[in-house]
Amino acid sequence: MGTTEIICAIILVVAFVASCFVIAKISAWITARDEAYEREIAKDKTAEERIKSWRDLTFTPEKRKVSPMRFAAAVIFGAAGGFLLGNRIDDTVKLIFMMVLFVILFMIAFIDQDTMEIPPYLNYTILAMGIAAIWLIKDVTLVERLIGMVCTSVPLLLINLVIQDAFGMGDIKLMFAAGFLLGWKVILVGFIFGIFVGGVLGVVVLIRKSKTGKDHMPFGPALCIGIAIAVLYAEPILKWYTDLLKFKS
Repeated sequence: MGTTEIICAIILVVAFVASCFVIAKISAWITARDEAYEREIAKDKTAEERIKSWRDLTFTPEKRKVSPMRFAAAVIFGAAGGFLLGNRIDDTVKLIFMMVLFVILFMIAFIDQDTMEIPPYLNYTILAMGIAAIWLIKDVTLVERLIGMVCTSVPLLLINLVIQDAFGMGDIKLMFAAGFLLGWKVILVGFIFGIFVGGVLGVVVLIRKSKTGKDHMPFGPALCIGIAIAVLYAEPILKWYTDLLKFKS
C-alpha cells in the first residue's frame, strides 16, 4: 500500500462525504419542484400549458437529512475508489480528472436514485472536463473522444425513439459527455458493465415490486458504476478480450 493510494483514498472519502450534503440539497430541490408542479396541475388542468419552466413555479425545498447508510456508502466507495485510482493511474493530471469524475458519478448515482432525474449541469461539467482533457490528457485522441460521444448515446437515443421513455435523457447525456471525456473504448466497456449492473438491480426491483408495488428503477446508478469500473479496468479487460480473439483465430 503506497502513499499515493492512501492520499487518494482519504481525499475521495472526504469529497464523497461532503457531496452527501450537496446531494441532499439538490434532491430536496428537485422533489420540491416536482411536488409544486403536481399541485399546480391538480388545481388547474390547463396549468401544464401555462407553466413554461420551473421558474414559473413557487416552491420552498425542505432540508433533507443524510442517512447514516449514505455516509457509510460514501466512506466505503470513496476509500475503495481512491485507493484503486491511485494504484492504477500514474499520470497526476489524469488522476485528478478521474477523481473529480468519480465524485460527480457518485452525486449523479444518488440524485438519480432519489429523484429519477440527473441534473444537466453535472453532465455539462463532465463534458467541460472532456474539452479540457483534449489538451491535458494525451492518451485519448480527439477521434476516440468523438466516437465515444456517439457510440453509446446515439443507440440509446434511437431506442428511445422506438420505445418511449426506455431511457431518460439524463442517461443519454451522461453517456454522451462521459464518452467524450474517456473515449470510445472505456465508455463502451462502461456501458456493457452498466447493462449487467442494471440487470442485477432490475431483479432487485422486481422482488421489491412484488412486496411494495414499486416498479421504477433509475438507470443512472448502474451506468455510473459501469463507468467507474471501466475507468479502472477497461484496459486489462480489452487486452484480455483481444488476446482471446487471437487465441481463437
